[in-house]
Amino acid sequence: MQGGTRSGEVDSLRCFAMLAVVAQHCGILPFGWTGVWLFYVISGFVVTLSLMRHGNDDKRQLLASFYARRSARIIPVYAFYLLLGVTVLWALGKTAEPGALISLLLFYNNFAMIFGFGEMQSWPVGHLWTISVEMQFYALYGFLFAYLSGKRLLQALMAMLILSPVARGVAGMLAPEILGSDLAVAYGIYATSFLHFDSFAIGALLALNWSFVRDRGGERLLFSIGTAALGLYVLVYAGVNHFLLGRTGVDIVRDILSGIMYGNGREIWLYSAVALFACGVLAWTAAGTAPWRTLTGVRLFQRIGEVSYGAYIFHALAITLVFNLVGGDSESSPVGLRIAVFVAASLIATGAAMLSFRYIEKPLIGKMNRALTSAHA
Repeated sequence: MQGGTRSGEVDSLRCFAMLAVVAQHCGILPFGWTGVWLFYVISGFVVTLSLMRHGNDDKRQLLASFYARRSARIIPVYAFYLLLGVTVLWALGKTAEPGALISLLLFYNNFAMIFGFGEMQSWPVGHLWTISVEMQFYALYGFLFAYLSGKRLLQALMAMLILSPVARGVAGMLAPEILGSDLAVAYGIYATSFLHFDSFAIGALLALNWSFVRDRGGERLLFSIGTAALGLYVLVYAGVNHFLLGRTGVDIVRDILSGIMYGNGREIWLYSAVALFACGVLAWTAAGTAPWRTLTGVRLFQRIGEVSYGAYIFHALAITLVFNLVGGDSESSPVGLRIAVFVAASLIATGAAMLSFRYIEKPLIGKMNRALTSAHA
């Protein structure tokens, strides 16, 4: 990956991240949520490389360009999906829940989900809270990049690496009085944007130091650190589950990478360990020297990765349609049926994303890029 140009191998990572989320929602990969955190790290990395290419622009121009490009990339298919949902509900004689719809349109749906009014009963939107998290980070990061010096920006990002887990620890102490059950607290921490800005920040730091990392072979060191961090987290909390909580058998590994990811401080360390591991995987993949480069070099995976955002938007609807068609669900259906639903839903979501990218996203992105180029001329 040179000079911030697009990397097909990083696109493959996007493909795998999206498929991991689909697999979780089909009930076959309990830790598929980590695909979202890989998306977060990749987003921090890619948007920073993009900003660096425009780093010599006027600050206001840089900020306006950044928000325009992010909006052109995120909003079209997102808005189309919401409009489709409202239209379908209207055709069925139903209406979209106002609280949920407004939270989706104004990108605070993650908080609406935490407090129980973020979903629509008849149109799947429960996965879209992650888009709100991204938009909230971009709202802050654009200003930081435009108005802080290089040194101050690095300090701000490093502060996020420290403050986010500290804030998760504080949230773990205070949230039970507000949210009640351990499951509600775990989800509240999981979906609160600023508690996970460290995942975006670690991707941004990788981008800012990319030449240094790549030229010195640092990607292997980063992967080793990330693997060690995640492995240590799993070992420590397997020990906590067994020796402190008295669990045995398969219960020893429960609530470590899936389940109720809260209690005994696990909410503090889990997301940092996952982000470090994702950073290591991203660094080695982007360097083009990873042992899995044969897999990430497959053009099909790269092509799916290019439209993975749209596939993520459509996947919940695809899963719902397929399960309704076959008469099953992600919890009680046989594993074989859930795997079949995963394959079918992935194909449907990817197909819809490719059509959306060709006829909705790509034309609008092209118009936006031409407008920005003309404005800079």
